[in-house]
Amino acid sequence: MNLVSQAPSSHATTYLKLSAINADTSPFLVNEQPTSLPANDVPDRARTSDSPSGYAVIIPTLNGGTRLRQLIGALTGQTTPPSVVMVIDSGSTDGALDDPLPAKVQVTQLRGPFNHGAVRNQGAALTSAAILVFMTQDAVPANDAMERLISPLLRGEAEAAYARQLPRPAASPLERFARHYNYPPTSHAKAQQVEVRRVFFSNACSAIKRSVFEELGGFPTHTIMNEDMLFARRLLDAGYRIRYVPDSGVEHSHDYSLRQTFERYFDIGVFLSQAERELGDVQLSGEGARYAAKLFTGLVRDRHYAWMPMAMAETLAKAVGVFLGKKHRYLPIAVKRTLSMHKAFWR
Repeated sequence: MNLVSQAPSSHATTYLKLSAINADTSPFLVNEQPTSLPANDVPDRARTSDSPSGYAVIIPTLNGGTRLRQLIGALTGQTTPPSVVMVIDSGSTDGALDDPLPAKVQVTQLRGPFNHGAVRNQGAALTSAAILVFMTQDAVPANDAMERLISPLLRGEAEAAYARQLPRPAASPLERFARHYNYPPTSHAKAQQVEVRRVFFSNACSAIKRSVFEELGGFPTHTIMNEDMLFARRLLDAGYRIRYVPDSGVEHSHDYSLRQTFERYFDIGVFLSQAERELGDVQLSGEGARYAAKLFTGLVRDRHYAWMPMAMAETLAKAVGVFLGKKHRYLPIAVKRTLSMHKAFWR
């Protein structure tokens, strides 16, 4: 069975309504349903003498299920399709990759233990495309998202770019706020500042020039996660540019349980400890407080009082998780494996 036929046609032929969110609307009340867009209705800045073809999409997978099938269908239905979709699988058992695949989709098995940086480096090494697009298995792009994403690279405006992530229709108000806070509707180049937002970069959907990727040695492999953030720091320090492209939209969000939230932020704390030297002068303190202040202000403003207890519990779980993660060196391996979302990292 062809995977494309399994993907709902809306994911291959529709455009996410990016204009639905703006600086004046509530991030909690947005209902970003797909709407149709003619295939030739692409931004003028994407129409250059450079062909937007010749990019490869690299996707690490493990039991990707329906979302992976939707992603593959959306990629093959792009206004500018990729030259190859390189799937690096970690031993899936859900059958999502068992059916016949489109010709451009290649599947290979991960070499060695899973590591966020290593698996993506392996995928990059298996392609020869001039532009490398990295995606996660549960991010579904709009039908012209890839063309919009790689446009700044083709036009010489940046050496790397990342897309806007929009919440799934069923996402909770807390997750909608997280998408709105981290992926606003306005475009910007990374300012020359030292706060943590300067090195924000997401491999849920990103594009990097191969020449720069190889020059900088690919993604780091010594951290538990956030290989994209460390690469962004390295790229900016080398004098290159990152562009956030809000009109390149992908549907990608998570509704984590409290335990999953704690585990994820424990791993973030571990990362901050592991990357302390590389992050250097990047100011990390205060970001969590700013996020929480805006979250609670928005919940009160929009009368989402019923979500206040969960928001408080999540905020506490995040704070405790980061604190313990930063102290991971003092914890036994068995305890770290219990507290971590990336349990295979602890060997």
